[in-house]
Amino acid sequence: MFIDAPSGDDNREPQWFKDERGYTDHQFPGELYNLGDDIAERSNLYGDYPEVARKLRQLLARVKEDAGSNPLSAEGEITLSE
Repeated sequence: MFIDAPSGDDNREPQWFKDERGYTDHQFPGELYNLGDDIAERSNLYGDYPEVARKLRQLLARVKEDAGSNPLSAEGEITLSE
């Protein structure tokens, strides 16, 4: 999952709740999670995979630009191994 913002925290959970669930702050401009391994979104992989984050940011920009069309194809698929 790619979140194009420093925090996906739209619901403004209290800090004690974040602490109890193991969430940590970060200095990255976005968030990247492997939901297959981390369904709770506790381990932000943005810093470990900056190239994947860059590609996803570009893909998101294309999707926003082409809203209403179907810009995704097999070549748009991105894996964490890239």
